[in-house]
Amino acid sequence: MCTTISLSALFFVFSLYFAFGPHDYFKVAAGLFYTFAVFAPRYLYMHTTMHQWSSWRTIAFIEIVGGLFVSLNALGALKFYLSARYFDMVLHLIIPLCTTLLIAMLLGQYLQFIGKYSLLSVQFFSASCTILLILLWEYFEWQSDMLFGTHMHGQAGEPYDTLYDIMAGVSAQPIALFIIYRYLHALHVWLQPPKR
Repeated sequence: MCTTISLSALFFVFSLYFAFGPHDYFKVAAGLFYTFAVFAPRYLYMHTTMHQWSSWRTIAFIEIVGGLFVSLNALGALKFYLSARYFDMVLHLIIPLCTTLLIAMLLGQYLQFIGKYSLLSVQFFSASCTILLILLWEYFEWQSDMLFGTHMHGQAGEPYDTLYDIMAGVSAQPIALFIIYRYLHALHVWLQPPKR
């Protein structure tokens, strides 16, 4: 819980910086959204049937990985990619990789709970969802540029940035599928609630 509160406070400070500094209100809104969104996994766990097939360890794992996602995106919003040459490529490699693993982890737990677990189904669904999310995100960047002038779609001086982003995300999928094949069961065992 301390990690979640710390991340929430960090994103709130991020919002204040863009509100009183560069006056970028799109990033202010994004920061405020993440300030409250970090509590979503805990809320879903406590107020849905998720507690029947998942565990607090899973929620903590999601919060840590989700915090990493948002922190990396915050660095991108602060234009860190201008000083770190391969930051954008690494970002679009790591986030889709971890997204596939998170989807596989949650789907695998749920399918085990209802007795319909299939490794191939988990792999196919998680990779397909991630690729769809990659395409939706690039579309969101393009629309944000059109509506809000955010300059998210394509880096300065790099006309093929969107294509590179999609290729990086898709190329992460074979790695994710191998990790799922090799380690998903061990991850599920580790994430189970400790026996009393």
